[in-house]
Amino acid sequence: MDRIFSNRWANPAAVLVIAVSVLIAYSNSFHAAFQFDDLPNIANNAHIQSIDNFWSILKSNRGVTYITFALNYAVGGPDVFGFHIVNTVIHIINSALVYFLLLSTLGLMGFATARARFIAVFAALLFALHPVQTQSVTYIVQRMESLSATFFILALMLFVRGAGSPGPARRWVY
Repeated sequence: MDRIFSNRWANPAAVLVIAVSVLIAYSNSFHAAFQFDDLPNIANNAHIQSIDNFWSILKSNRGVTYITFALNYAVGGPDVFGFHIVNTVIHIINSALVYFLLLSTLGLMGFATARARFIAVFAALLFALHPVQTQSVTYIVQRMESLSATFFILALMLFVRGAGSPGPARRWVY
């Protein structure tokens, strides 16, 4: 097992396993219709139905999320498939970020590389496939929470990387 997780291809393989697992787990939701808050926030929201409103959308509350909805609408119109694909991709990114966050944290704690990768991939798969994540992936308007999690996990990862950096300049950059 150490040979598998010591390989230089272990990180890309781990991300690939996470991505394929998420796609398999959530592929049956790609054609689920808009539900509940999806209707006023996406389907019946004339403001996001034109990309010409880009700057006003960005300046609104939850502007980044609404921009992603507007871009989805610009590409695929009211078809839910594209919205579900984007939510799934965001969840894959979050799961990969969890993997790298744990890998950085365990490395900082002095774990051997192979053991750290094993623990990180197991934990990231647990995060990716846990049933509590179903709502954030399949309920389109929950992209708001998924994107929030993306930036939060990324901030934590950069903090951990900065804490493990050798010099003050690199710490400041992180």
